[in-house]
Amino acid sequence: MASFFFQQILNLSVFAIVFKLVAPVILAAIGGLFCGKVGVMNIGLEGAMLVSAFFSIVVNALTGSWMLGILAGCGASVLLCLMLAFFTFKYKAHHIVTGFAINTFASAMTIFLLQTFFGSSGSYQPEGVAMIPVVDIPVIENIPVLSVISGHSLIVWIAFLSVVLCSLVFYKTPYGAHLIAVGENVQAARSVGIDEMKIKYSAFIICGVLCGISGAFLSTGATSMFVRDMTAGNGFIALAVISLGNARPYGVLRGGLIFGLANAVAILIETYPGLSVPSQFIQAIPYAVTILMLTVHMLQNNRRMITPAKG
Repeated sequence: MASFFFQQILNLSVFAIVFKLVAPVILAAIGGLFCGKVGVMNIGLEGAMLVSAFFSIVVNALTGSWMLGILAGCGASVLLCLMLAFFTFKYKAHHIVTGFAINTFASAMTIFLLQTFFGSSGSYQPEGVAMIPVVDIPVIENIPVLSVISGHSLIVWIAFLSVVLCSLVFYKTPYGAHLIAVGENVQAARSVGIDEMKIKYSAFIICGVLCGISGAFLSTGATSMFVRDMTAGNGFIALAVISLGNARPYGVLRGGLIFGLANAVAILIETYPGLSVPSQFIQAIPYAVTILMLTVHMLQNNRRMITPAKG
């Protein structure tokens, strides 16, 4: 088995898998960061991704346009995020409870629409889906080692770009300063004339757009079909990645890559010839790794809190 993994690493197939798997998680996590900056943990990331995955492939199949599919997915995702924001800010509902309600609603709604319009409660695989294009870099694609960064979906590049843009927005723009001010001390933000609700709702809109792109990638980029609850916990993994990354953009990237690597290893183990390990056990590996990393992260944070300052 060791030689099998070594061979996969040498031909860089592991890294190609990692990039594909990590993109939707990073996008959702960056979206969750915006909500977190205004003081709300958006548990509804999973539901926002799911409705986007559904509506993006439906509109894609109807129009033959992957761009319109993404726009439809983003629209559905933004509406769901705004619904969560509305109940949280207007009616003071607890954001954790509201988030789980949003996830349940998204799952039930997509199943209902599948059954009503397509006669299936499990999957929808239309013909003629316009896949999100792949980006080939002309010079790099022929270089043995560097070729691993060529030939990936456009959404993969958008995911990595979102990390850079998020960092710039948070720490280099007035809007980012307003986000942080509203999240850390809303009274102080009000005293300097910052429109608290405008900032909060804008954060949820940005989150909805990013989750929309993430969900669209699942159904029209990574695959060309919609499967019931196809997000498969990626929204919750995104929340874990935010925690692992200390709610910082580049920390999110690091946490996402760890999850993607664990997922890629699980896929390679599953394809190893002659292995008799149950597939359910193998598929649980990335989630177990995420839980382990979260546990280590929390223990380290607790140790820092109880360690007395020197001097």
